[in-house]
Amino acid sequence: MTRQLDVSKVTENCGVGATPVLYKGVFYVAEYSTYLRAISPENGNELWSFKANAPIMPSPAIVDDVIYFGCHDHCVYALSIDGRLLWKFETGDIVASSPSVYGGVVFIGSSDNCVYALDANTGHKLWSFRTGDEVASGVLAHAGRIFFGSMDSYFYCLDLNGDLLWKFKTGDSIILGMPVADGERVYFGSTDETIYSLSLEGVLIWGFRTGDGVPNRPALKNGVLYCTSRDSYLYALNAKDGICIWRFTEASGIPSMSTPLVTDSAIYFGSDKLYALNLQGYFLWSFQTNDVVAIPPVTYKDVLLFCAFDGHIRSISSRGNLLWSTLTKSSIKWEATGFLPPPKNNPAFFEERAKQLGIGVQEFAKKVTEFNPYTFKPDSDIKSYISSDAERYGGISDSVGAYKDAGKGSMGMYSPAERKKKSEADKMLKDQFGIEY
Repeated sequence: MTRQLDVSKVTENCGVGATPVLYKGVFYVAEYSTYLRAISPENGNELWSFKANAPIMPSPAIVDDVIYFGCHDHCVYALSIDGRLLWKFETGDIVASSPSVYGGVVFIGSSDNCVYALDANTGHKLWSFRTGDEVASGVLAHAGRIFFGSMDSYFYCLDLNGDLLWKFKTGDSIILGMPVADGERVYFGSTDETIYSLSLEGVLIWGFRTGDGVPNRPALKNGVLYCTSRDSYLYALNAKDGICIWRFTEASGIPSMSTPLVTDSAIYFGSDKLYALNLQGYFLWSFQTNDVVAIPPVTYKDVLLFCAFDGHIRSISSRGNLLWSTLTKSSIKWEATGFLPPPKNNPAFFEERAKQLGIGVQEFAKKVTEFNPYTFKPDSDIKSYISSDAERYGGISDSVGAYKDAGKGSMGMYSPAERKKKSEADKMLKDQFGIEY
């Protein structure tokens, strides 16, 4: 098992990596700059700010006018919605896990390998549960149970008293993100490059193998599971059987780490830009920022509010037009070096990734370029590969300049800028590894 995440590499000299929360008409943003800020969604003006003692990496939770969040200073905080400190609880290490609040209890993980249950009113520790490694994954409270993943590669289910009900072994660390559940199943991703569907009793229903790690939270709507992967794709899967309905990628090859926001009419997710698709996977528009967008937007009236690693908080219209922009307390661009491994599908990093796996560079390059995502089930040896219909990249037409493969040796339907990027990547593959498409 590889070490897939080093949360200690996050510093205060960067933007926002936590999903903001809109609550009672106020936009709450947790920043790496050590501040939690309340912002007016109308104009971006700051209403108040609270300074913690270290970067704030996880997303806050707000219940009954109280804001709960974890911090790199090892503490869990509770603030009133006007910014007053109500209590804080100190764990044994960095808190990069997003909390859930259920039945008057705050459930949250820590890099001291534990999940904690804290009294929501006082911060008093009710119990803790120790795993075999850091818990940076968000903790989901659902149907009277607690679900979370650990970097020890296990996915855990506890009862509300902190007793283990079951645990499920994956092939590698479970980092960041948070599971999502419906009435019968729980869904989550792992850096073993798989999206999992388990029964609430811990039985594997299906798995979907992507081309790289899945360090984020899926989104579930109307029987469809939407999830991005570091292989640069957004996948739409049938939640019942895990079969891929469609997948979408943008031509930059930047890993997709954003949880999708799915509304009744559109899907929004971040990568090198913020993208908008319709529910069939067709490209609608994109909004360019100065750095990676790794978190989903929030809807407010008829606009979208979102943050990026370039240190900006923005409001845009439903058609992607900028309405306002404001800087966080720290606007220095975030650098991912040492935080997450480089993406597998970027030829510039093939040598490094091959070394990590202990194989030759050409062997690694061949594995990456020939991989085809598939669905598997525990009671069958049959793999369901993505169909030609799902290979439409969401059915994107050539009129919007997005890529659609037209066969070996063809440039497909790239825009001029995208064609240039693909040509450069293909040349590197051919020159360095002797691989041609």
